[in-house]
Amino acid sequence: MGTVPAGGGRRRPHRILPLGGAAALLYIAVKSILGFSGASLWSMVGIAVLGIAAMLIAAFVYRSPFFLLRRVAYRPEGGAPTPLSR
Repeated sequence: MGTVPAGGGRRRPHRILPLGGAAALLYIAVKSILGFSGASLWSMVGIAVLGIAAMLIAAFVYRSPFFLLRRVAYRPEGGAPTPLSR
């Protein structure tokens, strides 16, 4: 049995598959939104604006602990997580 290359000997599909999934969801969303009537489109815009406003209020007014969590990078090799800069 030989040694395995650093990348595991494969193309790293864990980077490509999420991008493909995101592209498929974006394609479906755009196709759906193009079929909306005026009232439905404005309702969706209003919901999006209210959602962003609620997120900003939670982050800056109420100082939600969710927005204070430090981000870390996952290391599947068993190494310690690396903190990411903000």
